[in-house]
Amino acid sequence: GIFASMNQVIEEETAQEVAQKKGFQLEIRHRGEQTANPQQTKEVRKKEPPKEKAPLELRPPIVCILGHVDHGKTTLLDTIRKTNLVTEESGGITQHIGAYQITHNNEKITFIDT
Repeated sequence: GIFASMNQVIEEETAQEVAQKKGFQLEIRHRGEQTANPQQTKEVRKKEPPKEKAPLELRPPIVCILGHVDHGKTTLLDTIRKTNLVTEESGGITQHIGAYQITHNNEKITFIDT
């Protein structure tokens, strides 16, 4: 076997063996070479008709509150959520990451407190 990273160059023969073991047929072309059948390349490049797109589902936006320790992130969220979680935290400092959801103007908003 050969230990190779995904960006490492390998010999053509090795690439052929790997492709064959994985059930692929590998066609190696060097820069500037044309394919044996130019029509074949054109067929591969033909665009398929656009598929119908499924309707998008609306999801609540996610707001992540980031900042230095003890700079009021949880206090800001407490004000928005009308809670007082900061008093329950050890030393008033958040000990875990939390996710909360509120409804504002009949729309949900997700907040992440770090």
